[in-house]
Order: sequence, then structure tokens, then C-alpha cells
Amino acid sequence: MGLFSPLYFLFHLPPLCLIEALVIRIMKEDFELSPLARQKLEGIEEPSSEEKERLRETRWLESLLASYFTRGISTDELWLALKEKPTWILKGAQKRVLDSLSLEGGEDEFASSCKAMLAIETLKEGSNYPYLEHTLKELGRLRKSYGEGKEKAYEEMKRGAEDRVRSLARQALAKGMKVDVGTSVEANVKANPRWKGFISQHEREYSQRFELCIDKFTRTLQV
Repeated sequence: MGLFSPLYFLFHLPPLCLIEALVIRIMKEDFELSPLARQKLEGIEEPSSEEKERLRETRWLESLLASYFTRGISTDELWLALKEKPTWILKGAQKRVLDSLSLEGGEDEFASSCKAMLAIETLKEGSNYPYLEHTLKELGRLRKSYGEGKEKAYEEMKRGAEDRVRSLARQALAKGMKVDVGTSVEANVKANPRWKGFISQHEREYSQRFELCIDKFTRTLQV
């Protein structure tokens, strides 16, 4: 008799009533959970007092930094607000400031972030101010090199595109049509495959170097 023949199932499977009883028992056990188990299962467990306090402090920190970056408070006022705070808040503040840095942000914003990072570092036990200062200077050099390289390549391609666009503009003008040379040159450069290839490689290279620099300092915040 084959293993999967109908007669095998007829003589070897338990009666239907036993199967139903087993299913009912499993369902009953699943639903007879303690209140605590139910809360954990449903993800609504009441936070501990410590968790509530950390959440309150985290929200306070977010509000404080938002005020700082919108020029609501100065670096000195930020320092005073954080002066008596525990290390985890200081590290959290620095991590948030680090996350705001980018290759293409404005110089004022970058300088403001650097001031905040250094001010907070002076409040930490075991401060590594020289290392942080060196890291921020390195980020500044990367941003400058990135911007200068991008501008130089753009200007070189722009000079080549201007001659072509001006020639087309004169032809269009002879037919009674006016061409915005400046806008056309910019569009011509950005549509150029050489520019697309350059900017893609340029951004990838500098983004990797920038992120590597930030990651090195981020790891010190996790110690």
C-alpha cells in the first residue's frame, strides 16, 4: 500500500473530532494570555519611568537644536542649556549635529554646526577636543575641494557651450526668435554626457570620503 494512498489516510489519521479538539485547545491557550503578555504581544506595554524620562529629554533636545539652527539661541546659550545634562544627551546632540552636515550645505550652516559640536565636546568627560577639531577641519577641506572641483569643471564646459549657444542664438534672432543664452548654456552643460559622467564620479568619490570621516567620529560617540 502506497504511503499516500486513500486507505492510508483512512486508517492512520486521528478522528476528525480529535483534530477539532486539538485546534480548540491551541486557540484557547493562545487567548489565555496574562495582561503583561498581551501588552508585549500587542506592542502597547507601558513605558518605564526611565523610558519616559529619556523620551522627554530627547524631545527637549530636538527642540533645543531646532532653536539653535534657526538662530533662536546662540552657541553660548546652547552650551548653558546642555551644561548639566548627562553624557548620553551630549552624545545624542553631537550625533544630530553630525547628521545635519553635508557636502553642499551653506558655509554659515557648516560653521554653526562646527561651533555647536566643539561647544558640546567641552562638556563631556574624557573630552577629545583636538580630535574633533581635526575632524571638522578635514570635513571643511573636503567641502571646499568638492565645491572648487565642481565649479572648475562646470566653467570649463560652460566656455565650450557658450560659443555653440551664441551661434545658435544669432541664427534664431535672424528668424525673429529670441534665445536666453544664459539659461540655454546651463541646460546645454547639464545635458552634456561628459558633465553627467564627471559629476556622478565626483559626487561619489567625495561623498564616500565625507561619510568615512563622519563615521570615524560617530564611532567615538558609541563608546
